[in-house]
Amino acid sequence: MARVSVRSIKRYLFLIAVLLNALPVLVFKYFPSMDGAAPLYNSRLIHELLFGPAGTISSFFSFTAIPVPNWIGHFILTAALSVLPAYLAEKVLLLLYVV
Repeated sequence: MARVSVRSIKRYLFLIAVLLNALPVLVFKYFPSMDGAAPLYNSRLIHELLFGPAGTISSFFSFTAIPVPNWIGHFILTAALSVLPAYLAEKVLLLLYVV
């Protein structure tokens, strides 16, 4: 009979806990949040400022040197929006938060 170590039990319990916490993000297409689509909109603006042509958006918005909270989340979301649709980019960010 194989002996199961406490360390492997802890590892499996941790993986089960992560999976159970990630399940609501994975099961539903859209994940409801308190701020709605505001982070997606802000990330789309950042994407347009960084990679889009100099146009209307750059005449209204610009980057400042002052550090702003949530920049890391917005830049992760901006990078994900470069290759994924908005609902999947949001899922990537939420899964990074959960894990």
